[in-house]
Amino acid sequence: MPVDEIPSGLRCEGQLVPAPAGRYDWLHLLLDGAEPGEEVDEVVWLHYENAVDPEWLRTAAGEPATRLPVTRTERLVQVRLPERPGLRVVAMTPAVAAVWAEASAPSLPGRGGR
Repeated sequence: MPVDEIPSGLRCEGQLVPAPAGRYDWLHLLLDGAEPGEEVDEVVWLHYENAVDPEWLRTAAGEPATRLPVTRTERLVQVRLPERPGLRVVAMTPAVAAVWAEASAPSLPGRGGR
């Protein structure tokens, strides 16, 4: 189940969530359920094809949006959410790295194709 917008929100219960497999720079998250004025400071585990890395999920008080750096060049395949009762992910959107998008784009005749 690739996640983009999640109407009722996905509770953060330490579960693995499939991500659209790909190479990205960032994973943008929209959160709900933090108390007003409360900061979010949790660890999220990014699962790649051959590795797993921790990344900090941090938001300033009252800010529902954040992004996680996707630091490896391997394909991201899953994300393990933190265990934080009451916190929900309502959207998770990967940002495609420009270098990967350019490398996978078809070349066009007469346009400096490879």
